[in-house]
Amino acid sequence: MNVLLIQGSPRGRRANTGSILAFLATELAIGGAQSETYAVSARGPGPDDLDGLHAQLAAADAVVLAAPVYLDTVPAATQRLFESLSARGPGPAPPLYGIAHSGYFEPVHKLCELRTMRLFCEAMGWSWRGGVGFGGTSPIEGRPLEDLGGLTRRLRAGLQAVAADIAAGRPLSQKTVALCSRPPLPLPTRPVVWLTNRQGRKERRKVDAFARPYDRRP
Repeated sequence: MNVLLIQGSPRGRRANTGSILAFLATELAIGGAQSETYAVSARGPGPDDLDGLHAQLAAADAVVLAAPVYLDTVPAATQRLFESLSARGPGPAPPLYGIAHSGYFEPVHKLCELRTMRLFCEAMGWSWRGGVGFGGTSPIEGRPLEDLGGLTRRLRAGLQAVAADIAAGRPLSQKTVALCSRPPLPLPTRPVVWLTNRQGRKERRKVDAFARPYDRRP
């Protein structure tokens, strides 16, 4: 089985998404699946880049799209990839698995992004194989998951389950989704939510959450 891993973060090697996909690639190899990675760019794919991506999609038996949650949905770079593939028209139609992650612990925080992935998949005529969401990924800071010990123990267990489902060619099971939805650390929920909300309000002051970058100017 050939699996194409799409890194939906333009941060390159510094991306937590890259750390997650690197671990997943290792687990897929253990299950007998080969994988290669395509990383989105901040400026979006050019024509030559799309040609190469279409060739990778045509050769893939499955695709995994992983992206961080940004303002409740996929980053702009991933959105531009969606738009470019859609504008290009019909092409390869591989089965797609989704992985959303963020620093917030609550599983509900990842649902909007996963729904966006599913709707894109349906619009393209691809087969949606399910998605999972991981919380508490901010401390990874682009490091290998294996180097972080107990901090990523539950994340690694969830990715191992995801890799097993993909290598077997089946949709993500309810057991896998439930495993990935667990809090990243065995901590009381209320204090953690309070602290993350407090930090989120600080971060909110740094950006314009109501900006509409896709509006057409007259």
